[in-house]
Amino acid sequence: MILRDAGPGLPATPPRPEEVSLELERILGSESFRNKPKLARFLRYVVEASLASESSAIKQYSVGEALGYGSAVDSDNNVRAHAVRLRQALSAYYAGPGIDDAVRVELPKGRYVPVFSSHRSVPPLPSTKRPGFSFATRFRVGAGLTVAAALVAGALISWRWRQPAAAGDPRLTSITVADALNDSPSTSADGRLIAFSSDAEGNGDISRGYPLLAPSSTPLGTAMTFIPPRFLS
Repeated sequence: MILRDAGPGLPATPPRPEEVSLELERILGSESFRNKPKLARFLRYVVEASLASESSAIKQYSVGEALGYGSAVDSDNNVRAHAVRLRQALSAYYAGPGIDDAVRVELPKGRYVPVFSSHRSVPPLPSTKRPGFSFATRFRVGAGLTVAAALVAGALISWRWRQPAAAGDPRLTSITVADALNDSPSTSADGRLIAFSSDAEGNGDISRGYPLLAPSSTPLGTAMTFIPPRFLS
């Protein structure tokens, strides 16, 4: 029986016989060996003979006898062919379902005595790469932030426009009638009122219009009241 350790740079810890037996049953129950009775019998014979300390008895003819071949000629040709297929099946098993098995069974090329080894997978090192974002994700985030900034700016401008004018903060305010003729504006002595002539009837005759009085601080959109001349002195 040949034992070896497959752990890179680690002290040799060969598998125990019971661990090898369990690994043998695991291999034979896999898809790689399920419908291959000759390969299964081949592997079981060489593994069990090795565990029984009978490795020296494992020869090409003894393998042929275990597989049921009578003549030496048939035995030699078939044993060599089955050995090749057995190595391929073991490689396929350990590349697939047995990739994480703690014990491995191998059949070295040109030999019929198996090798048992401990296989310890080395965990991958933690990645030091920062998580990144794709271009599409960065574009969507940037576009979203731009739209949000525009909405906030618009809301601030709208809110500021609706606030009362502070002292010393001039603001243009329309207090005339949009569809009428307005003329001769003048302010009162205290600067609180503005008087001007307005064609309130909309007929283009300013002489028939009424002077309009409005506080000089009238807010935008305030409804105006026309005061006939007889009430103005």
